[in-house]
Amino acid sequence: MRALAAALALLLAACGGTRVSDPQTGASLRLPEDWQAQTGLMGMALWTRPRDGTCAQTQVSVTRLPPAPAGIDDDTLLDDRIRRLAYNSHDVEVIERSGLRAELRHRQGSSAQHLLLRVHRYEDALDLVVAAADPACFDEVRGTLQRVAASYRPGR
Repeated sequence: MRALAAALALLLAACGGTRVSDPQTGASLRLPEDWQAQTGLMGMALWTRPRDGTCAQTQVSVTRLPPAPAGIDDDTLLDDRIRRLAYNSHDVEVIERSGLRAELRHRQGSSAQHLLLRVHRYEDALDLVVAAADPACFDEVRGTLQRVAASYRPGR
């Protein structure tokens, strides 16, 4: 039992960071110590980013949306979300997709982003978790972005 408690303490220490949540929706993310968060920015429940800005456009956001119409399967729902994200973009490349997750790159004017998209589907809402960074440095922040996105909790 002590070994299990010690292993759990080590795991929690490795996760580190602070859990931040949106007071309106309850959605939350666990952030590294050097990240900051805002709530209610441009319709997003949560918007987070590193304080130091070492990799341009590094951010993870959670946006709560109305539920998907009844009868829409996961593939169609993901296609719709990708299309909406890429609305004003060109050179959209879907690198990988599985279930309600996708990895893609896109350009919008002179700006480019490499994105990890997760759609969380509930009866009364959709939560979009988008982790993004400049493609030039995406690989160096990929692990952090994946951990932050995976720490999402709906607050229900």
